[in-house]
Amino acid sequence: MRAGEGIWHILLLAFAIGTRVVDARVDVKDGTDEIIDAGEEAVILLEQTQEQACKELFGCPLLPLDVYYDEDAKAAFASFKQVSAGEGALILDPLKSAGTDHAATLTLIGYKGGDPNAQINQDRSFVMDPFIIRSDSDDDSSFTTGKLLGVFDGHADRGELVSEFVKNELPRLLHSKLSAAGVDLQTEEHVQQALVETFVELDGLVPADPSGGCTCSVILQLNNKVYVANAGDSVSFVAATTTKSSSSSEPATTEIIYQSRDDKPHLPEERKRIEEMGGEVYVPENPGGTSRAIYVDPITGGRTGLAMSRSIGDWDVGKLGVIPNPIVDVVDLSNYYPGDDDEERFLFAVSATDGLMDYVEAPIIAQHVATHLFHDTTTDIDDDATRKHVLIACEELVLEAGGRWQKARGGRYRDDIAIAVAKLTLPPSSSTSAKEEL
Repeated sequence: MRAGEGIWHILLLAFAIGTRVVDARVDVKDGTDEIIDAGEEAVILLEQTQEQACKELFGCPLLPLDVYYDEDAKAAFASFKQVSAGEGALILDPLKSAGTDHAATLTLIGYKGGDPNAQINQDRSFVMDPFIIRSDSDDDSSFTTGKLLGVFDGHADRGELVSEFVKNELPRLLHSKLSAAGVDLQTEEHVQQALVETFVELDGLVPADPSGGCTCSVILQLNNKVYVANAGDSVSFVAATTTKSSSSSEPATTEIIYQSRDDKPHLPEERKRIEEMGGEVYVPENPGGTSRAIYVDPITGGRTGLAMSRSIGDWDVGKLGVIPNPIVDVVDLSNYYPGDDDEERFLFAVSATDGLMDYVEAPIIAQHVATHLFHDTTTDIDDDATRKHVLIACEELVLEAGGRWQKARGGRYRDDIAIAVAKLTLPPSSSTSAKEEL
């Protein structure tokens, strides 16, 4: 076992122990001060252990809170929106596991019929900022700091187990490939290959028997390059917001500079591969319908269809041309900095499952995130003004999508929803180089 892997297992154990410590403290009501002090010391030690493990490994993820069914998060959001920017940090604390001033991830469990309390959220997401890549050498000081975020939309019988597995294992597996000897993080092909290999290996490891799979859409920033790797119908995009000088009356503008493709079976190259491998593609006559790769469900024995041409898991339809290999594209951030002389430009990344994308268009998502992510939070705002924060942007988008599902489906069905957002920044050397070239 490599040293990093050992720390990873210690970290998982620390979180498990931490749950038991917190539960034990809840049960202590009339105990002695010594017992309380011991419990507090255990929690402090746990937090220090987790923080140290994260630093020695490759970073600690932000993980999503449910914006409606998590009562603590719901109450924290309600309070957070009512305070001035100067007081915001105090209210933000209950939400810090899901967001910072420059990154956030949130979710909303769907409704698929039956008992509302028995619903299972199959969507997963995370943001790792920073994502620390340590060289596979004896030099502990050799590392590269990047960002990693993504969403994983589970489906079929064991979909939540597959998406959970991918969420947990993708950072570790990707780190092992990027830190391997001979991998040059400045070479695009090396990083792209590491991402492809990670997706393919995860496909063979996930708990997908007898039936289960998930999308996998991630964004990795290394220095001035952003790699977008996508398999399935979740979406990742990179966007830019441009503001004019303070003397200008022109409003800020936001545009999407790259968006991943929905991997659908009817696309010519996807359909060709599926049919060549013995699969069948269903294309509905209704323009509003979705194409599907047809296969026999291993649980029911009936014919069914997968609404995507690439995914992790889904082994039965994988034999018929649905592959885990992602399309990996590269965005060079230095091409978008620094803007004209009277402009200031900011970039950010978003990954979202189709529960959000089906009812809120990408440009609207980008505009709303930008308004909150790049709002100046250093000054107080009026009582009547809207509180600006990236967590609030994500919460409002998730709830908006949930409301549109409710209206469109009459409350009979709502897909799970997940979003992950992070601000992108150029390293100082890259930013300087970009300016010198202009």
